[in-house]
Amino acid sequence: MAETGTIHLVGLDGAPLDGRMRRRVVGPVVLWLFLAAGVTWVIMRYGAGSVTAVSGIVVALLASAPFAPAVRRWWTRNGVASTASQVNEAALALRQAVRNQWTEEAGRRHHFSDEDRMGVRWEVVSRPRGDADGVPDGGSIEQLLDAYAADPWPMIAIGDAGSGKTGLCVLLTLELVKKESARRIPVMFQLSSWDPAENFERWLLGRLVEDYPFLDDETHWGATAAKELLADARLLPILDGLDELSEEGRAAVLRTVRENPAFVSPFVLTSRTAEFTLAAGKRGAGGKTVVRLLPMERDAVGDYLREVFSTDIDRWAPVLDDVERNPDGLLATTLTKPLMLFLARTTYERPAEEPAELLDQERFGTGELIENHLLDSFVPTVFARRPTPPHDNPARASGRWGPGKAQRTLTSLARYLDSVRMEGDRGATDLSWWQLYRQVPRAVFVITPVVLGAASCGLMGSLLFGLYAQPVFGLVFGLTIGAAGGLALGVIRPEPPLRFVPRAPRWNALGRRFLLQDIGFGLLGAAAGGLIAGQLVAPAYGVGSGLIFGLTFAAVRRFTRPAEPKEAVTPIGVLRGDRAAVYYGCLLGALVGLVVGSVLGVAESDMASKLIFHLTPVERALLGGLGGFGLGGAGLGMMVLATSAWGHFITARVWLWLTGMTPFRLMSFLEDAHKLGVLRHTGSHYQFRHALLQDRLAVGVTTGADDDRRRPTPR
Repeated sequence: MAETGTIHLVGLDGAPLDGRMRRRVVGPVVLWLFLAAGVTWVIMRYGAGSVTAVSGIVVALLASAPFAPAVRRWWTRNGVASTASQVNEAALALRQAVRNQWTEEAGRRHHFSDEDRMGVRWEVVSRPRGDADGVPDGGSIEQLLDAYAADPWPMIAIGDAGSGKTGLCVLLTLELVKKESARRIPVMFQLSSWDPAENFERWLLGRLVEDYPFLDDETHWGATAAKELLADARLLPILDGLDELSEEGRAAVLRTVRENPAFVSPFVLTSRTAEFTLAAGKRGAGGKTVVRLLPMERDAVGDYLREVFSTDIDRWAPVLDDVERNPDGLLATTLTKPLMLFLARTTYERPAEEPAELLDQERFGTGELIENHLLDSFVPTVFARRPTPPHDNPARASGRWGPGKAQRTLTSLARYLDSVRMEGDRGATDLSWWQLYRQVPRAVFVITPVVLGAASCGLMGSLLFGLYAQPVFGLVFGLTIGAAGGLALGVIRPEPPLRFVPRAPRWNALGRRFLLQDIGFGLLGAAAGGLIAGQLVAPAYGVGSGLIFGLTFAAVRRFTRPAEPKEAVTPIGVLRGDRAAVYYGCLLGALVGLVVGSVLGVAESDMASKLIFHLTPVERALLGGLGGFGLGGAGLGMMVLATSAWGHFITARVWLWLTGMTPFRLMSFLEDAHKLGVLRHTGSHYQFRHALLQDRLAVGVTTGADDDRRRPTPR
């Protein structure tokens, strides 16, 4: 006997539908029933005279039906675990992105030229019991690279400040990433951005997605690709800068290294010797191999200088003589640190400079004074020696910044990072362009959209309603809408940088917060579009227009996802992607406004008879489309801009420029500082080349570089 009281959904082949397929069928049915009920209510409430407007809306919705299957397929993929093939593809993409990123960075750090290689050596400090034959006792840095690439092991590398720990990380990353057959992919993480209150593995995962955002592309790699790369031991973490954490943070990292089973697998951790020794205490490294980078041999210092300055060695003769005669002297000891040797080479590279001044005992009576002098001279030297190239070469600095302006700007940025560190916030070494708004008073971000929104909407309202002989009403109406909308947008915190392509929502705490913001966008769009259409045409048209603009303004928030790694992830690339998202949002609003405005232009209403000049229906449609194009594009564009990372950066850079802290073209300056080797890229962030340089700049010592007249005349 057939069952009664139950309805079974079946497919075309008669088979029952599973849960996912049932959602695909029921969801669209419920949506269309809801829209049909809304249309019916409009007709019953406002009469059959509004059928034209409603029909236009329904036709537009039906026209989009061919795209519904693709949209449903994209939507239902949200949250689906990544397949093995997706994880493998994500691993290949990550390997390529790491190779691109650090190949460029190594070129900036002069790691590829034979003459730039320094004779850095190392020794094993401690090793696991029973592993006497696993790792050599010491040797040159090249031997360490070869041994580790051949058979990686859990390694902690320690050394004094400026001994070359970060350089070792870069070289290891490049050596390991070249091995296509290797299962593990080396990924560098800057420990300075970790907050000890956060779970360490969760931080690793978050930082992986932040530095390589394409891994968060669920439509391409699935929802769990990054997580599975970390969980399945597909990564070889290279953790740089344990010493840059607080004492609590260093202890927490070492506790994780000792106790977490994941750290039985190969990894690299670097730290200054003193900080590591204090944090490790009596328990030591927990059975991990510890290697120490040694000061360079005095002969290696002399060989390096002779190689680099082979055609100009006479200037360096006093320095070389002192290094040979006084191997334990202040200058010789200072130059055995790779960072200081590099800074000395840079500072005295020009023939007009005399390195013999480093022997002046009255000026440089201690090693610290020599180091401070070299650190203080670095920025003005590199910004003064680079003339503007004769042609546009993107690989070279522009040469538009004088040494004084560069010194002041970098000092300001270093102090900002130092203040972030003192506030206990994370990322004290990450200079992120989308976080610079923190230096601007909060009131600026509230007042700016209110003023700009009121001014622009007031002007557009006056012009639009002026066509109907109501310019004063349009001005007041626009000022009210613009000020209210600007105030609502001004209190919203900016999102991280995004791109304009489909993104499925996530039903977690963060996803719910974004959903509320999407709804807020929709309500603002519905209010603005509905009120304007309702005033100009009729309430029914206002309801329909509000529905369309509300859906459009809310949907634009869904169309963001990270880019695929066609090139290395860089700060300027991330900024361009976020800026493009604003442009696409503006274009979408303009196109929707064009369609809605054209429909409203031909609608019969009392306001149509009040036009200050007579137009045919076709001309009214063109005029309405033009007005809708401008209103929709400007409205949605300003809303997306006001809550975007790029929009907040624009406000921040103008504020910082007006207060004299940074140049107006801030990103161009930061890119030039990167090209000159003052800053480095770590994914989408900038960092100072070395923590010693950042700390010294934060002190703000003047070196005579404040006079930009020292800048050479461009050739």
